[in-house]
Amino acid sequence: MPQISVKCILWDYGNTLLLDPFPKILEKIASDCVARLKDYGYDISEKDFISEWSEANRKINYPHISHFVQEEPIIAKALGKLKILPQDMLVILPKILGIYRSRFKEHVRNEARNKEVREIVSWIKQEGFTQGVFSNGRVLDPKPALALMGIEKYFDIIYASEEGGIEKPNPKVFGRILNALKVKPKDCTYIGDDPLRDVECAKKRGMFAVLYKRPAEESASWRDYKIRPKIAPDAEITSLAELKKILILKH
Repeated sequence: MPQISVKCILWDYGNTLLLDPFPKILEKIASDCVARLKDYGYDISEKDFISEWSEANRKINYPHISHFVQEEPIIAKALGKLKILPQDMLVILPKILGIYRSRFKEHVRNEARNKEVREIVSWIKQEGFTQGVFSNGRVLDPKPALALMGIEKYFDIIYASEEGGIEKPNPKVFGRILNALKVKPKDCTYIGDDPLRDVECAKKRGMFAVLYKRPAEESASWRDYKIRPKIAPDAEITSLAELKKILILKH
């Protein structure tokens, strides 16, 4: 297994630190949401509700969108497909989003995988690495979620693309976070699950890159994994614990 000597570890957030919670949450809240719709005279099956919201989540994608905490345009698309009238949607949509986000907090706080994540990020911090998070998305997403996971304290910086107006796979996204941490690209490793947005993006910036390969059933519900990068990662892992054998603190 290759070893990487650096001073700083940067993490991707979605599907690396926190796996996509959307499918599980949607299954859990479907009956409650359908009941709310019935209060307004709409008789919609749970199957159709799940199908339309899932489809909207796959199709709608714009700069800095958060598929994890969900956003109004995604739900509006789904409700429109379910023939919800515009005047009713104004009232129903906020309630549906509220139900989802309430369950999101519960899901993230109780995620069984949190222990594994906590162990590795605490180890990295104890070893003396500078550690941060960079993710495409809204500011409202990663910081609260990492706090709910109990790991926010291990990071020197948590940065979302919305703050700089640039998204991965543009290599320029790392400029502000590297400057803030006062770290050179060659002294930094980026860990992520996406071969293009994480690996190729980091390598083009002059950083090391570790590809986190997970089982297919844990893949993001909206992401196209068929895209293959032209630049290979410096290492590949299937469990976060493997990082202990790869990362070496550079003095």
